Amino acid sequence: MEKSRGKVLLPIVIAMLLFALAACNQGGDAGGASANDESAAGDANASDFAGRELIFGVWGGSSAEAALKAYKEPFEALTGANIILEEYGDDVTAKVIAQTEQGLEGYDIISGCGILDQINVMQQRDALLPIDYSLLPNAEHLLPNAKGEYAIGQYVISTNLAWNKDVYGDDPPDTLAKFYDPEHYPGARAMIAFSPTGILEQALIADGVSKDELYPIDVDRAFKVLDKIKPSVTKWWSSGAEIKQALADGEVDCGIFWGGSVIESIVKDGNANIEIAHDDAFLIVDCLAITAACKDKELAHAFLNYCISGEAEGVFTEIKFYGPSSTLASDFISEDLLSYVTAAPQNMEKAFWCDVPYWQENFESNAERYMTWIAN
Repeated sequence: MEKSRGKVLLPIVIAMLLFALAACNQGGDAGGASANDESAAGDANASDFAGRELIFGVWGGSSAEAALKAYKEPFEALTGANIILEEYGDDVTAKVIAQTEQGLEGYDIISGCGILDQINVMQQRDALLPIDYSLLPNAEHLLPNAKGEYAIGQYVISTNLAWNKDVYGDDPPDTLAKFYDPEHYPGARAMIAFSPTGILEQALIADGVSKDELYPIDVDRAFKVLDKIKPSVTKWWSSGAEIKQALADGEVDCGIFWGGSVIESIVKDGNANIEIAHDDAFLIVDCLAITAACKDKELAHAFLNYCISGEAEGVFTEIKFYGPSSTLASDFISEDLLSYVTAAPQNMEKAFWCDVPYWQENFESNAERYMTWIAN
């Protein structure tokens, strides 16, 4: 791989790219792009990064498809760069750390990594590069909760209440208080099998705690609330595929799920009998980050800047159904889909954001207690 095409010219090349992107957007609407979306243009010189390449780590399946369509193909067409998608699994954290500590070849940029676990561990082991926001003009349009020192929000994951309309009719368990009241709202319930993030907070909301008083979490009180519905939980899910299957098959009547999987079940799979609530939904970002071992930091920042553009985030949402972290993405998402997305402006005010510092400090102990609670 050619590491440099001239250290003297590189800053000029990057400046030209950013100028071309901004100038095109100031000039008007490009392919439906918002006029203030700094990366939605397509007039940059195709040879700006010709011959340069990045290895982009992605999850497989629909995540890889979304990365291909939303990021890789348009950025390559815009700049002439070569973005190599390389799929990984749960070993991503160990691999990224090994790149730094053992000097191994690997990813330049990683995607879809959790801010509380993977990113937190990598950051502590000095395996990530601090983000240079001066090279990311599109970060101006990100949600405040999507900007980190070592990672940047790729998309917003919501944890939502959902239910089967055929089961509950006109009186569904459409609030957390109703969900945690199996006596008046009976039915088979579903909950996540491995992480209490959001779950503890939503249990406290069901018990009358206001959203602005959730942190630090009263863990003992939260588990007392969880005890109320444990006998009704018949499905402990651990993936989006399990969520969709449980909803499609009528395996459960209601549950607390990743919102993206519920939306996909409704919009893409056509399960019109499923309804989702945005009230008191839990929001957190999964992230993009540059590894400390990245071989082309300038190109990496340019690519990151494209990934967080309104256009790229909109395309990603249309394929993957996660909420966008860019406030400009709504212009690139169909109105029908946008009405379901919790991170959309009209729905987000009903939800609440994860307190990242609290969970980074307490994730391990709370997760261990949650897993023990499920098992007993």
